[in-house]
Amino acid sequence: MNKNEYGNFIRINVGEDISTNTNELRLLSPTSVSKIKLAGDGLAVGVVDFIDNTETPPVTFLANEYVEYRTISTDIDEAGKWGVRVFSQSSDTLDCKITDNRSFNVSE
Repeated sequence: MNKNEYGNFIRINVGEDISTNTNELRLLSPTSVSKIKLAGDGLAVGVVDFIDNTETPPVTFLANEYVEYRTISTDIDEAGKWGVRVFSQSSDTLDCKITDNRSFNVSE
């Protein structure tokens, strides 16, 4: 990914049904600025199984167990190492599942 590039999908597997949860995706810039994305910002729970063939071996995301977000022009505004993680809170038990931080590099 390149700085100021947009329209890319970020998909994060949570590993359990999160379809009725309140979900939040946090992008952490190289300078530690956190950008929070919610349903109103375009964050969605994936409703169909998805196979990511860009990974070796391919990775399968099961319906209702992952979030996806399509980046907009103001999201990826710095070059360097970015982090991303998901916070998913159950409305029933108020348990919060937090994924491991995933990182990706952004070129100038």
